[in-house]
Amino acid sequence: MISPNLDEARAELVIGLEARKLVVMVASCSVEYSGRTGSHLGEGERLVIVKGDGCILVHRGRDYQ
Repeated sequence: MISPNLDEARAELVIGLEARKLVVMVASCSVEYSGRTGSHLGEGERLVIVKGDGCILVHRGRDYQ
């Protein structure tokens, strides 16, 4: 899908997650993480990968720290 509206994107995401498929998205979003450590990524374009086992990876295109 190219530039889906929010409802279309959500519907496709649900289909992929329910089927335990690999889902790859490019999205403008912010990220809050809490686990062993905490982290915050401000608003920006991100590559979001959701694996079939439920793991989520979020990458930004530049300024990696």
